[in-house]
Amino acid sequence: MRLLRRLYNRATAPFGLTADDLRGAVATVSPAATFDLSYRDVAFKLHVQKDLAWMYRVCARWAAGEEVYELVMLDCLTRLLRRAEHADFIDVGACMGHYACYAAALLGDREATFAVESNAAYCTALEHSARLNGFHRLRVLNAVLSDRSESARADGLTVTYGADGGGSVAALTLDALCEREGIRPRLVKIDVHGAEGKVVAGMPRLMAESVEFILLEVHPQPDLTRYSGGMTRIDILDLMAARGYSVFYIAGHRYKGTAELAAHLAASGFTYRRVDATNRDLVLLDRPEDIFLVCTRHPDLAPFLGPSAPDPCLDRSMM
Repeated sequence: MRLLRRLYNRATAPFGLTADDLRGAVATVSPAATFDLSYRDVAFKLHVQKDLAWMYRVCARWAAGEEVYELVMLDCLTRLLRRAEHADFIDVGACMGHYACYAAALLGDREATFAVESNAAYCTALEHSARLNGFHRLRVLNAVLSDRSESARADGLTVTYGADGGGSVAALTLDALCEREGIRPRLVKIDVHGAEGKVVAGMPRLMAESVEFILLEVHPQPDLTRYSGGMTRIDILDLMAARGYSVFYIAGHRYKGTAELAAHLAASGFTYRRVDATNRDLVLLDRPEDIFLVCTRHPDLAPFLGPSAPDPCLDRSMM
């Protein structure tokens, strides 16, 4: 079978789930479970709360050795964390905390790691995972992030802004949260299911003073319209440029996390392209699924991720 067929999953969400599946996943029955997960030489336990079927499915396949969830982003995080000194890594939109727990395990719980999650029930599960792993320097912060102070309500994996009444809380900016908690992150991962425009807009001070890399998952336009006040992907790119950040599109975010892909990354590295005003329309053309961007104050990723490699789905020698 061609490597293309083994790697590429064109669903708008992982493992054949649609975006609507993800939003409705909290209502789908699945048991609470704890999974033993690993990638390369890093192992950790992850507790998944009941009735979060998509995450249960993701972790079950990962634990069985079938595929690592979001392997390209995980490998990118691995390389940046191993190069960083005192990264103060923040996982924004942590969900069950697989990135936060992985980072804490990779760092040997020697450095502070932070998980920011809007859903209080997910925070409870994440805190349970921290205890299972014996992580003492992983801090879980239950907060709703926005580009301003406003009322909001966590609805499963997403946030309803401007919501009043039962369950509503005061949203704040990432700048304000980090100032309150005394955090100066150098590395930030953001996956907030369409609210990424508001979250990034609310962190100008951090981007000016401390953040070196942002691993950003950008969702399709309907999600941005609904949860980021109508911002577009181009608006997010313009905001990054205005703040002096270079943006790189990283290929393979929705490739299946097989052992073959892991071996390719280890041997050849990542496929990426710089995105700017001259090519962004072409780079973003016909990409209805989530995309993975690395945004950085550095002009080039090669010193950190190595030179861009051929995409395994375009390299005929690997088909």
